[in-house]
Amino acid sequence: ALKLDDSLSNAGTESSGLFPLLATEAHVVLGYRTPGSALSLDDFIALSFLEHYLSGVLYNKLRVERALSYSPSAAFYDIDHVGFFDVGASVVIDKVDVTLAALRSIISDVIEEGPALDRFEIVKQGLLLGLTGTYESPDSIADLYAAWAYSIKTQNELPDYETEYRSITPEKVR
Repeated sequence: ALKLDDSLSNAGTESSGLFPLLATEAHVVLGYRTPGSALSLDDFIALSFLEHYLSGVLYNKLRVERALSYSPSAAFYDIDHVGFFDVGASVVIDKVDVTLAALRSIISDVIEEGPALDRFEIVKQGLLLGLTGTYESPDSIADLYAAWAYSIKTQNELPDYETEYRSITPEKVR
């Protein structure tokens, strides 16, 4: 967590080199390490789903309801030996602490209560509809082949994303 100090006397020591008088915004991020290619297909699908689910939740909670951030987001990166999942938001400096608390609360709610069923179904349908656009252009086909090559390399199989997304449940995402 980034801790900012509003006095110049400590600027640059514990404030990660950010000087409040020179900047008006900060990016607050909570990051979580994942095993990367060691993830099972079920975990990969769950984290991929969670990325889309949380992006919508963060938008509603941090932008629409609380006006803390214009474009909060969640992201999932799956790389050979390490993966990374993060949630973040760009905010004005004096809102860092309240935004960090809100991010933690949102993550805690999803862990404790699971995803809200109405939002869960909307995200599920969106992901399934997104698969229909996979073959629309040469670059999307190239992306698909790259994903297939990566899946074959890391999982030793060609995943059927449609079947995987159709079978996802709130319990799998929790």
